[in-house]
Amino acid sequence: MKPNCAPGWSAGNAPRSQSSIHQSLLEPPVGQPAIQFMFDFGSPNAYLCHQVLPAIEERTGVSFEYVPVLLGGLFKLANNRSPMEAFAGIPNKQAYDRLEMQRFVKKHKIEHFKFNPFFPINTLLLMRGAVAAQKLGYLQSYVDVIYQAMWERSLNMGDASEVLAVLSAAGMDAGALLEAAQHADVKSTLLANTQSAFERGAFGSPTFFVGNEMFFGKDRLEQVEEEIVCRASDALLRPGCTPSANSARKESSGHSLPGVQGSGEPHLSSESF
Repeated sequence: MKPNCAPGWSAGNAPRSQSSIHQSLLEPPVGQPAIQFMFDFGSPNAYLCHQVLPAIEERTGVSFEYVPVLLGGLFKLANNRSPMEAFAGIPNKQAYDRLEMQRFVKKHKIEHFKFNPFFPINTLLLMRGAVAAQKLGYLQSYVDVIYQAMWERSLNMGDASEVLAVLSAAGMDAGALLEAAQHADVKSTLLANTQSAFERGAFGSPTFFVGNEMFFGKDRLEQVEEEIVCRASDALLRPGCTPSANSARKESSGHSLPGVQGSGEPHLSSESF
């Protein structure tokens, strides 16, 4: 943690008391970098982040932009594998990951999380649905409903009929939404989101970008919030509180990580899905 720049992650995780700072953050300066959350419903850790983001938004006054990506496509581009596959032969690592998840749930008082017995689930339809919902103007409602079904109600969200039933029960026009999810522009947007995330340095989910500064994993949310606060405005930058190293260079160059972009990098096509 950078000195004098704690954004509310002290003992008890209580919000900061400086009302003037909070009020200033509610009106971020023009040109403040986007705060993006690259998510896929198939990641339990992304769900856990989704539960914590509202508290960060309340403390800082920013809004996270949810960007749907396809985790399987991102794994393919980055030559990565899911933790379940990568650590299949390392039971101690799997046990520790579960312990860390339990600690996170307890720390943030997440009450309804249940590990889905159908995991891993093919989320292609769900993520196309997210893009369609975004284009139709109700992404946040869609995200809440799908996350609840997946990681609280333990439903098989890889089953299209189950998805249809869940959306209908939530009062959405499920048929129209799932039809929209098959449109070419929806498919191309999901592909482009995934490709862009990879080219900026992403290799999995949950991934966050504060401007072009990348953070991976639920255990980096403290750093995400710190970066948001430190970038808020010159008036709020107290001694010892500066954006992450090389942020200015990365912003000006448009690259998140060195050597990520280039003509030799892999690309997704519609056939990839």
